[in-house]
Amino acid sequence: MKLHYTPEAVADLVRIADDIRVHNPAAALRVRAAILDSIQTLILFPGAGRRQAAGEVVILNIKHPAQRREHEDA
Repeated sequence: MKLHYTPEAVADLVRIADDIRVHNPAAALRVRAAILDSIQTLILFPGAGRRQAAGEVVILNIKHPAQRREHEDA
């Protein structure tokens, strides 16, 4: 499988890491690495995700503790 990053996808990855970096620089690196690792998994195992509308693929194995934590800015 060949992967092409759209400019929007690259901008999203940078924005996500920048937003997290404000609160926790080490966590920003871990989240970025987890996203890139998941993308690599999808390249190696295209069946690891499920197709969405408009050709998007949802990667099923991204887990991050921030999903379980309350945020002050929420």
